[in-house]
Amino acid sequence: WRETLGPPSPPCAEYVARITELGASTEASEAALLVAHAYTRYLGDLSGGQIIAKALRRHYGADAAMHFYRFDAIASPSAFKKVYRRALDELMTSSAAVDAEALVAEANAAFSFNARIFRHLDAVCGLAAPAPSPSAAAPEVATAAAAAPASAAAANLP
Repeated sequence: WRETLGPPSPPCAEYVARITELGASTEASEAALLVAHAYTRYLGDLSGGQIIAKALRRHYGADAAMHFYRFDAIASPSAFKKVYRRALDELMTSSAAVDAEALVAEANAAFSFNARIFRHLDAVCGLAAPAPSPSAAAPEVATAAAAAPASAAAANLP
């Protein structure tokens, strides 16, 4: 796929760098933040992604590009989401390394990374102007973590 697609876009490269940084961390509290990315990507694609796929099919017709939103191995997306969410919730409550405020901030950062990727795709397709890219993704995450509000809801992602 690399020969076909070429290098990742700058927003994609920033997202990959952040995930790589967390995965390589020797700090359990940082590595635990990968849960926020799993939550945002997988549950988001199974929920909102299905809505996006229907809209794209309606607008552009059936196309191989929809494979991103196909989950053929999942018989029931609704049932899978419940099990997946429960597993993530159990992981969060069973790990002393998980800081709820940092987790919420990282989920917000993950959402922001994905939004920048989609804005870039819109720009490449001539649908919108590209959004300015941050100079580095990690400082944005650190800022978001420091600014995250403390609340009872912070312990549970929506």
